[in-house]
Amino acid sequence: MKEAKITFRVDTALKIEFAKAAEAIGCSSAQLLRSFMGEFIRQTQTSASYEVWFRNEVQRAIESATRGGLASNEDVEARFARRRNATRGLTS
Repeated sequence: MKEAKITFRVDTALKIEFAKAAEAIGCSSAQLLRSFMGEFIRQTQTSASYEVWFRNEVQRAIESATRGGLASNEDVEARFARRRNATRGLTS
């Protein structure tokens, strides 16, 4: 794996405290920063994947509604009344 160097400025006190915290868990500052960078990438990719999935689900629902795939209020109320009764151990 080819490596690259990143240089940036940070407050001296922050650098010292970060190095102490990294050392306390048995890491160097560089190891910890690499770990944080990797986790940030994973979270960003996961968020992006979720966003795509969510948008697709919303679009699918809109298209279904446009085609008339909606339940009436009465149907929804009846369905959930049956579920409530089943949860309470009642029969309908």
